[in-house]
Amino acid sequence: MGYNLDIVYFLNRSLSVVLNRFHPRLRKGLGLQLLDAEASLNYLLANPHLSITRWGDGESMLTIGGQTPFQKNSPELMRDLRGVLRNSQNLPYVVALPWRFMVQPHNAETWGTWKHSRYVCHKFADLEKPCLDAHMFRNELTSGGPRLDDDKIGRLWTSASHLVLAISSEKLFDKFATSYPGHVCHHIKVPAKNAYESLETTQKRFDAILSGLDLAKTRFLLSAGPASKMLVARNCKRLGCYDLGHYFQHRYNMRKED
Repeated sequence: MGYNLDIVYFLNRSLSVVLNRFHPRLRKGLGLQLLDAEASLNYLLANPHLSITRWGDGESMLTIGGQTPFQKNSPELMRDLRGVLRNSQNLPYVVALPWRFMVQPHNAETWGTWKHSRYVCHKFADLEKPCLDAHMFRNELTSGGPRLDDDKIGRLWTSASHLVLAISSEKLFDKFATSYPGHVCHHIKVPAKNAYESLETTQKRFDAILSGLDLAKTRFLLSAGPASKMLVARNCKRLGCYDLGHYFQHRYNMRKED
C-alpha cells in the first residue's frame, strides 16, 4: 500500500486540533526562547557563523501532510521539512518562527492560522538555540515592531564580495544587484512554484558557482519557498545562508511578478 498523504494529513490535523485545544503548552503558548525582529537581527549580526531558515504556516501545513498553493507536497518533502526542525541543534543555523503567534494564548487569529505551527514545533522541534522572528525580513510592521532598516539588514552580507541569490524573479535580482554595485551578484533562477522539485538542479548550479570562490567572502541569499530550508541545511557548514522569504518583494515594493 502506498503512502497516502490524505490520511496522514487527516490524522495530523485531527491531533493538532485536539492538542491545541487541551494541551496547556499549545493552548497558552509555546515556552520557547523567541526573539523579536530587532533582537533577531542583532543576534545574527553577533553570530556571523550562523545561517537562518524561516518557518511559516505553509511549511507547517506541508509537514503535517497538507498542500499549499505554491508547493505540491510529497513524502520526501515532509521528511526533509521535519529534518530541518530536528537538525537545527546539529548544524550551524537557527530557525525563525512567527513569534507573536506562537507564545501568546490562542485567539481567533492564532487558532485559525497558526495552530498547526504550534503542533509541528511541539512534536518535531528540539530548539535549544533562540528562535528568531520569521517576520524580520518582511521589512514592515507585520510583527508589531519597528520597521527594520535595509542598511542594517544588509550588514548580514555587505562584508562579502560575492552574493548568490536563489530567486525566481529576474527583475528583483536586477534591482538587488543594482543596489550593491561593489559586489558580484550571481543569479540562480528557481521556479516560482514547486521549487522543491528542482532542489537537486538548484544545488548543482550553486556548487558550480561556488567553484573557485572564497567561501568566507560569499553569502547565499534565498527566496525559494520550502526548498530554501533544505538548501540552508545542506550548505550552512560551508558559508552563510540566509532564507529571506519575501524580503526582496517588500524591499522593492514588488509583491507580484509583472
